[in-house]
Amino acid sequence: MSIRVLCADDSRHILNILGRLLSSDPGIEIAGQVRTGEEAVHSARLLKPDVITLDLKMPGMGGLEALKRIRALTGIPVIVVSSFTQPGARTALKALEEGAFDFISKPASGRSEGLFEMRDSMILLIKAAYESSKNAGMLLPGPVRTGTVKTHAERRRTERFPSPRPVVEGAWRLSDDEVSCFGAVCIGCSAGGPFALAKILPLLPPSFPWPVFIVQHMPSFFTSFFAEKLNARSSLKVCEARDRERVHRGSVYLAPGDCHMKVRKIGNILKIALDAESPSVVSTRPSVDVMFHSVAESLKEKSVGILLSGMGNDGVDGMLHMKEVGAVTIVQDRDSSLIYGMPGKALDAGAARHVVGLKDIPQFIYDTVRMKARKRKKPVNASSLISPKFG
Repeated sequence: MSIRVLCADDSRHILNILGRLLSSDPGIEIAGQVRTGEEAVHSARLLKPDVITLDLKMPGMGGLEALKRIRALTGIPVIVVSSFTQPGARTALKALEEGAFDFISKPASGRSEGLFEMRDSMILLIKAAYESSKNAGMLLPGPVRTGTVKTHAERRRTERFPSPRPVVEGAWRLSDDEVSCFGAVCIGCSAGGPFALAKILPLLPPSFPWPVFIVQHMPSFFTSFFAEKLNARSSLKVCEARDRERVHRGSVYLAPGDCHMKVRKIGNILKIALDAESPSVVSTRPSVDVMFHSVAESLKEKSVGILLSGMGNDGVDGMLHMKEVGAVTIVQDRDSSLIYGMPGKALDAGAARHVVGLKDIPQFIYDTVRMKARKRKKPVNASSLISPKFG
């Protein structure tokens, strides 16, 4: 059965291009083409397509308002297809916050190589959006369902953990010994990541005692604006990472677009190393795998690795490395993820020790460090000192 796609763009020329590009895949059918936001909302309800592509700049009702109404009325996954420039980056990020599945830029020129690249990326996104909607019940109204429900397989493959409690600032009173259990928290995400990060970072209190490193798959001219938006919402300092920057506790470092980010430990000091020359890893730069591997090498068991919503398998290999060195490894649960590609693949590979709902991750980290510190303080059995056992 074909995936039915509704395309919305004010340019008839662009609609013709989209039609030709998408129809080249036998698994995709063009359900309709419209040129205004009002028509997009009406056609979404009338035609009930599987996926919608949406331009943000349209006459009358703009694409952003159309997106809000489509998501509220139908929950159909929407992929934003627009000409992104720096002034338009904020609008595109707002679209992601409003529940857009992902965004893709129209090619700057009409060259065939640009069109072929756009076609391949769009087809991949459309199929991922369709699978996500079917597998996670995303056709329900609203941008994402929340909760901490786990599948039987998820419960079986991960350690049990009691239902987390709400985070309160007063509760984050950790001793020096507890703080020393970890050196950093690192987060990887892709499609659905901006929505997830906008929810989780404001939950971290001002006294959060570790640095946070984030790799979010995003074009280069978006990351600085995204860091600004996250900084405005968070009690922690959020910034785009800089090469050779010394890391400070309680700060959040976002990898710049098109640059791998590594964490290096020099003595007792952590520093950031950016790399814009090395090739993509798992077809991405920045790569979550690159960051996770560097954290595993630098901090070993004193680290927390988290995979949030995302398409593909970036981060799986790096999370396996983190788990092997004793780090705490967490994936967002299926119920609160926009797309369960990266978390699901990490779970299937056995890289994740825990599955946690999005809003419960901060409290989970707090409770985990308390338990880890208590285990370190566990008294030695006197009889074992008298008659040690080997083997």
